[in-house]
Amino acid sequence: MTEIIQPRLSSVKPRAAQAHRWSPMRPVRSIFFGLVLGIPSIAAATAQSWAFVVSVGGIVIGDAVKANGSWILPVSADVSGLESFTSKPTVMNSAMVCSGVVAKIVRSDIYLTIHTDLAGVGRRAQCPAAKLGVLPAGAYTVFYQGPQGAPVRLRSVQVGL
Repeated sequence: MTEIIQPRLSSVKPRAAQAHRWSPMRPVRSIFFGLVLGIPSIAAATAQSWAFVVSVGGIVIGDAVKANGSWILPVSADVSGLESFTSKPTVMNSAMVCSGVVAKIVRSDIYLTIHTDLAGVGRRAQCPAAKLGVLPAGAYTVFYQGPQGAPVRLRSVQVGL
């Protein structure tokens, strides 16, 4: 008669309690996933200069609009260089998207800055409206302010009047 030897359940450690096996590929995988998923996006997100805005066709600012209790400023700009707004595009950017238009409000001045990032699924080259938040009624002067250089006056807008 043949005897079948079965391990006792008490002698088999659950998977979580087993000693962790170190693999030389673990650090390589971690670095690879970090590069693919995070670092390019962080490294590529960039505030753009006025020269860049002119080179991709310029920018047009609409009238302030109140939505859900706060103000937004419609922006017409396309960082791909495929559309012309206030200047003829001289550069094309197929791998770049407009990640946002940041607005900074100082007294009665609004400073806008276009931020770009690498292209990805569901991301567009056309810039979204700038979120202004809750503002007191009045006249505001809108400027473009890149990371360097003097602000460039774009137009005046009325908020709440």
